[in-house]
Amino acid sequence: MRQGEIMGMTWNNVPVTKRQVFLPDTKNGTSRTVPLSLKAATILGGLPRKDAGDPVFSYTGAACGRHGRRH
Repeated sequence: MRQGEIMGMTWNNVPVTKRQVFLPDTKNGTSRTVPLSLKAATILGGLPRKDAGDPVFSYTGAACGRHGRRH
């Protein structure tokens, strides 16, 4: 997965019972489902869940190499 896809994940696209993530809008304009490794699924399963449409990860632009901009 690309960095933007990872950072753009929302909880409604990360099914609790499946080891996969659905990406509704990718760089090439199509959707796709990405299988998760057991380790990735375990990490995501241990994160506090928020509302379904909320992002899985919160971040600032500085954290992703874009200093001074908030995303």
